[in-house]
Amino acid sequence: MAATTTVVCGLMKTGDHAVVTECSYGGTNRIMREQFIPLGMEFSFVDMTDIENIKKAIKPNTKMVFSETPTNPLLRLVDLEAVSALCREKGIVHVCDSTFATPVICRPMDFGVDITLQSTTKYYDGHNITTGGALACRTKELYQRMKFVQNMHGNIMSPFVAFIQMQTVKTLELRIQRQSETAMKICKFLEGHPKCSRVIYPGLKSHPQHELAKKLHRNNLHGGMLWFDVVG
Repeated sequence: MAATTTVVCGLMKTGDHAVVTECSYGGTNRIMREQFIPLGMEFSFVDMTDIENIKKAIKPNTKMVFSETPTNPLLRLVDLEAVSALCREKGIVHVCDSTFATPVICRPMDFGVDITLQSTTKYYDGHNITTGGALACRTKELYQRMKFVQNMHGNIMSPFVAFIQMQTVKTLELRIQRQSETAMKICKFLEGHPKCSRVIYPGLKSHPQHELAKKLHRNNLHGGMLWFDVVG
């Protein structure tokens, strides 16, 4: 959340507006509604699976589009290339939270995203030891804006947490590959189970955005998260 706070404070001020994916991570949604709206910032929460919703939400004072792909927990995807093109046309910064993918699966900057956000608490750590966040910026100017806020707010990992994550990240690619493979096996089992009415996983052909998943995701990997409905 320190990374998200840094982004908002670095890009927006009172009176500015942002478009945010409606099914974002709960903490992202909450901090924007509970902390930043009372400070006079505006946020429109829209379904970003359809870019037309983003176009309709953009205002003259829009400074940021904050996407998330895959979303937590619904696993909806965003066409990052199309959204980035729209943002460049409008002079808006496109920020993408790709925590559920990690750079092993998706590299948003390859699709034109300006700032990528990661919660390192999850896959980067991978062992339920630490919490943390990270930002990667396309330009030096954006980096300097984020760095200034980070310094002013003290949004910095402790040395020990940074040390731990430097160790756990060494196995990130191996863990993501095995978790993705295991998730696919579980999904295929659930798809054939009589007590399961629906399985949602980007790697499945039944996922409504499977073709987009193949475009965004590398090495035919789609992550370790899935969800399903049970009959009744």
